[in-house]
Amino acid sequence: MNIQAIKRNCVARRIVKIYDAPSGEQWVTNGQTAWLIEGLRLDEDALEALFNLPEKKRADMCVVEAKSDDIRLYSEELSTDEQAREVGRIVYLDEIYIALTSSGGMLYVPIDPIKHIREDYRSFAVRWKDDTPLVAVYEGMFISALCVPLGTRDAAKLNSIAGEIAAPHYRWPDKMDDAARAEVEAEKLAGRMGV
Repeated sequence: MNIQAIKRNCVARRIVKIYDAPSGEQWVTNGQTAWLIEGLRLDEDALEALFNLPEKKRADMCVVEAKSDDIRLYSEELSTDEQAREVGRIVYLDEIYIALTSSGGMLYVPIDPIKHIREDYRSFAVRWKDDTPLVAVYEGMFISALCVPLGTRDAAKLNSIAGEIAAPHYRWPDKMDDAARAEVEAEKLAGRMGV
């Protein structure tokens, strides 16, 4: 848990929610990423003291305490967790996104809210609920954050960008009899990238 990283991301989005999960754990979220809070019990006053915000910034923030019945907000690995592999990074609207493989296609999560987690210890899993993914970010064996991937419309744009990046690396064969096989391979590549 990196309080400064959590504070920076919550202040940037001007929203912070304290979630009490069904497991009894607490998470702090900015609506895009949730971070597990360990060793503390937070409420609005404790959070404001922990963030140590000036009065003006505090007035700009929306602080909410809520309960959640989403079982994906557990720190331990769920039986439904699907391992995801990082396959690259893409810059989109001045933000860097990590591209992850999943059974539902490519998922894109912003790197900024999780960049404090060391890359050599970081791994990803996808938790699904009604076809809606939530990306669990592990630091070694322990979960550190949960990220909402980009929405479908933005993800489609990133899939298109990824396809354009991958396209120049594909060489069409010179022989005509290999062209049909090449077309099938190109379709498979586009399908894997969700294009």
